[in-house]
Amino acid sequence: MKKLLAIFAIILVSSASFAQVTEGKIKYKLDFSSSDPSMQAQFAMLSGSTMTMYFSPDFSRTEMNMGMFMNTITILDLNKKNGVTLMDGMMGKKGMKMDKIDNPLDTPESEEVDFEKTNDKKKVAGYNCTKYIMTTEDGLVNYWVTDEITASTTGVKYINEKIKGFPLEFEMNTNGFTMKFIATEVTEKLKGENKKTLFSTEIPEGYEIVTEDDLKKMGM
Repeated sequence: MKKLLAIFAIILVSSASFAQVTEGKIKYKLDFSSSDPSMQAQFAMLSGSTMTMYFSPDFSRTEMNMGMFMNTITILDLNKKNGVTLMDGMMGKKGMKMDKIDNPLDTPESEEVDFEKTNDKKKVAGYNCTKYIMTTEDGLVNYWVTDEITASTTGVKYINEKIKGFPLEFEMNTNGFTMKFIATEVTEKLKGENKKTLFSTEIPEGYEIVTEDDLKKMGM
């Protein structure tokens, strides 16, 4: 279970980092695999996992549905540079306020990053994409990036600023396991959405308010 919590922590960090994309919605399916039989068995709890990202010029919202394990919602106010993370799962309902979110997850300058743009191309969710490969101290990351969607990757831990465009498919290989995100649906506007509710950064009733230190004590 501790390994599963560690995997979830990586996903939570990654999903909270996207910002400043032209208004829209992107839905990803998630796949997990490992050469470790015990870890692979735990992945059964993550079957059917998805990530849905909503964006406007001023806000972003990322919903992670982690199968039987946990659901999270991360909402960022890009102007005030704060936000909230809501978690609902095996450990109950937890809510955490976030302050000073401006580029919190940039790769440290001291970390060596090998970056390569390839000639490989394919379509993902109907958009033309080019493959990028990045090697960091944490492992290997493969991206399929489109320049047909206006996006900023400021603050994204695993994306080098040289990558122009927005990733519609990415695969992270680290610590003996692989996580793959594949976009299955792209909507360019938020038609019919209640944006005030969608992008609210208040912690709802019924959630226990926790801090980052509290989450670390829980192994996340």
